[in-house]
Amino acid sequence: MPQSVLTGPLARPLPMPTWNNFNKKIYNAALQSLEHTKLERPESLTIRFSRAADLEKIVDLYSGQRKTIIDPHNFVRPRRFEELAEPVRSGAAALAIDENGNIRASALASVYRDGNGGKKNITEIGAVMCDVGGVGLSKIVLAMLALKQTFDPRAGERVFAKVARDNAASNKVFASSLGWDQVNCPHESSTLYDVAYRSNRGQGKRDRLWYHFSGAAREKASGILQSCVDQEALKSKDGSIIALNIEGSSLWSTLHFSSMLSLS
Repeated sequence: MPQSVLTGPLARPLPMPTWNNFNKKIYNAALQSLEHTKLERPESLTIRFSRAADLEKIVDLYSGQRKTIIDPHNFVRPRRFEELAEPVRSGAAALAIDENGNIRASALASVYRDGNGGKKNITEIGAVMCDVGGVGLSKIVLAMLALKQTFDPRAGERVFAKVARDNAASNKVFASSLGWDQVNCPHESSTLYDVAYRSNRGQGKRDRLWYHFSGAAREKASGILQSCVDQEALKSKDGSIIALNIEGSSLWSTLHFSSMLSLS
């Protein structure tokens, strides 16, 4: 039993700390720690595809403290090094990197094979992480990555996204900001689940909403990237501006290849 700091008749044992109070203190300390690690609004961004040197920072983004800050509701499944190494090294992640080298937004592409000739192979775009709000940054990295994945002969134009029904922000981005078509056919949705979960023996959550990167969505994506190239900046509703490093970005090259493919 803890000893009192008093002596004599007024002495009473000090109260034992309760687990509730103890947990609250830890929780509040953790919140304060996370607040201190939040990054300042960037002055400039380079939007490009990933390379091997980005791997360590991307692993932290999807499984470290940054994920806790950016994705408090855990909409994005944590990724381990083993899951991220190949896509990151092959450029299957689209990144927005600030002037200090911090990754401020990211999206990943995964190609799934149907195991039956490849006609139903799909590319899934998702795992969106972004801590810069108000300038449409998520839709830019998604548009750039989706356009790039149409160049991949393994799945071609079969580019999809799978979103949790209660993730209102992501559903709005895909349905409205990007103009992807929601998959309403139950049979088609079931086929997409079968391909996406084939390596896991068909096991996985089947209550998501699927969106397809259609022809109209590709045109909209090209327009989003073209606007970035033309304006060389992202503007928020309050008038603040984040400069874009177009020369170091993958925006123009993605537009160029997409345009060439559309003419072929």
